[in-house]
Amino acid sequence: MTYGAFKETLYKGSDPAVRVQLAAHLGITTHQTAHGNEKLLGDWVESIRIARNMTAHHERLWNSKNQKLMPTRPVSHPKDPSWWGNDWDPFRQSSGPAAFLTMEHYLLKQLGVTQWRNDFINPMNRHPQYSHQRNGIPRQLAVTAHLAITNYPPFVTA
Repeated sequence: MTYGAFKETLYKGSDPAVRVQLAAHLGITTHQTAHGNEKLLGDWVESIRIARNMTAHHERLWNSKNQKLMPTRPVSHPKDPSWWGNDWDPFRQSSGPAAFLTMEHYLLKQLGVTQWRNDFINPMNRHPQYSHQRNGIPRQLAVTAHLAITNYPPFVTA
């Protein structure tokens, strides 16, 4: 089964209540009602499909300007500092894969995968020639793996 068929059959083909419950389980919620945002999760599933196809067909993920790779970011609510969508604010103008990687990190963390951030950032720290800006990582965010960060975006250090 292709990932596209998986998405169409198992995600889009499922009952909307199941999609809402899955989104809520993954912490992808709406601000007003705090229940699952199935539309946002569906967009993220599509972004994952695009990234999977890019890498499977040997396209460059790094430095990519493919707008289809960019997941829809959760809305910002500056007056509610506890809102999980506010952590995405630095990536709202991102044009590279940084927002996709932030989404991936968020989903993996929700699933209990904790080592992904360091597995991703440690190689970047070992290769200073890596262009953070070309990959959409906002200039104001430093990449440091030695800090014990709990924020969801993989690049936030404070």
